[in-house]
Amino acid sequence: MCARVRLEPASVPELTDCLRHVLDKAGNAQLLTPGAVAALAEHAAGNDLDLQVITAPSIRLDVETDRDRLEQTVAALRPTLLVLDPFVRLHRVDENVSAEVAPLLDFLRTLQRRYQTAVVLVHHARKGAAHLRAGQALRGSSELHAWGDSNLYLRRTGDSDQLALAIEHRAAASSVGLALHLLA
Repeated sequence: MCARVRLEPASVPELTDCLRHVLDKAGNAQLLTPGAVAALAEHAAGNDLDLQVITAPSIRLDVETDRDRLEQTVAALRPTLLVLDPFVRLHRVDENVSAEVAPLLDFLRTLQRRYQTAVVLVHHARKGAAHLRAGQALRGSSELHAWGDSNLYLRRTGDSDQLALAIEHRAAASSVGLALHLLA
C-alpha cells in the first residue's frame, strides 16, 4: 500500500545544494532567499527523513476495508504526519450532509489520537465564496471547518500572483495572516 524513501542524514552543504537544485528544477530558483535556504539546511542537517507514499490506486474513507487498510498502514509506520490530499477524492459521500461527513472526520481524529500523528486534510473552498470568512468558504458541511485544530486557508487576492494565508487555531487567537507573493 505504500512506497518508502529513506534519506540518510545530510550535511549543511549537501542540503543547501539539494534545496537549490529542487528550487531550480521547480522553475523558481529565487523562491527562497539564500538566508532561508541556509536556515532550512542548518535546521535539517543530521536528521533522518523517512517518507512514505501511499501507492494504492484509491483510498475511500467511506469504505470499511479501505479505512482498515489505512489504519493498518498508520499502525505499522507510525508517521509523524499524515497528509491526505484532496479530501474530495477520498470519499463518495455528500459533503453537504453533516451526518455523512462526520463519521469520516471521526475516523481521522481516531487515527490522530490512537497513533499520535498529525493529520493534514487538504480541502477546497466553494466557488464564489471569496467574500466569506475563510472557514465559511469551505465546500460542504461546516463539520470540516469545526474538525480542524489548526486551519490554514490560502486564497488568491486581486492580483493573480498575490495570495493571502489566513491562520486559525482552536485553542488560540487567530493571527492576522500572511500576504504571499508568487514569483515566476
